[in-house]
Amino acid sequence: MAGQEQKKFIENLQNFSDALEGVVEALKEQNKSRETDPLNALLENIDSKKITQLITDVQEIKKDTTDINKKLDKLLKTQQNTASASAKDQGLFTKVGSPENKNQIMDGVKIIGMIAIGVLAIG
Repeated sequence: MAGQEQKKFIENLQNFSDALEGVVEALKEQNKSRETDPLNALLENIDSKKITQLITDVQEIKKDTTDINKKLDKLLKTQQNTASASAKDQGLFTKVGSPENKNQIMDGVKIIGMIAIGVLAIG
């Protein structure tokens, strides 16, 4: 009885081996039929309309960025010119700050004060 069980086991094992060989052959055939260039497969799956729209959007963004950069450069130059002009011309208060100008202004105020006192005295 033990001999028959062994024969049955060997027979089943042989059937299993034959089945595995069949699976291997099927996989090899499937692999051969699917051999395609990965780049072509990728290109087949890409939607050309979306890619075209994406390229157009990127070009618009690039143009907008260039325009913004030009405007920023112009604004920066204007600001620098304004800053340098204001540094050169500080107005009346900078001129008053020097001692010579203070003396001239004081003399002017004194003259105006004397004229005002003279007008009051006469009138």
